[in-house]
Amino acid sequence: MTRCSALSALFCVLAGSPVVAQCPSIVYVNADVSGGDGSSWGAAYEHLQEALANLGSADCIWVASASQHAYTPDLGGGQTAGDRRATFQLVDDVAIYGGFVGGETSLAERDPWVNTTILSGEIGVVGSADNSYHVVNGSGTGTTAILDGFTITGGNADGMPPYNHGGGVFIEGGSPTITNCVLTINEATKGAGLYAGV
Repeated sequence: MTRCSALSALFCVLAGSPVVAQCPSIVYVNADVSGGDGSSWGAAYEHLQEALANLGSADCIWVASASQHAYTPDLGGGQTAGDRRATFQLVDDVAIYGGFVGGETSLAERDPWVNTTILSGEIGVVGSADNSYHVVNGSGTGTTAILDGFTITGGNADGMPPYNHGGGVFIEGGSPTITNCVLTINEATKGAGLYAGV
């Protein structure tokens, strides 16, 4: 089910049955844990970008709903804090799942509609225009790049092309699988929540 009046809507829900990828290797992320190597919930990476930068043979990334935190694309994985070009780049053959509390041992145990896991472009002064241009980028990927179970918010694509399209999710020449996600309070010249171009 998809509930979107338009791709530029302030609130858009991309819902459906989760696409269950085979996960012979799992990397764990929890913003309430620091200093981990992603090998378990107890040793989770603090930032999602750390997991993306150190995938190795990982096929799945499990992300916990942190108690007081949103995940921002400018932190971890060698990113520069406050860089508006920072984005969560989806990757072929990698499934990123949100909606965990932390401690789950199977995908079926999570609940993304209860355990809200936030990907936010709010990287600078709260409430100002200095947010990430694109919170998530699915450009150049195929259907095996999966994002499932997140609230994507705070993108502000107000720059020069291509940074004026797709504040929440920007896709140029790609077809990632995005499901069970809420796109809300994103801004752009075109496609505030999601922009998909050829």
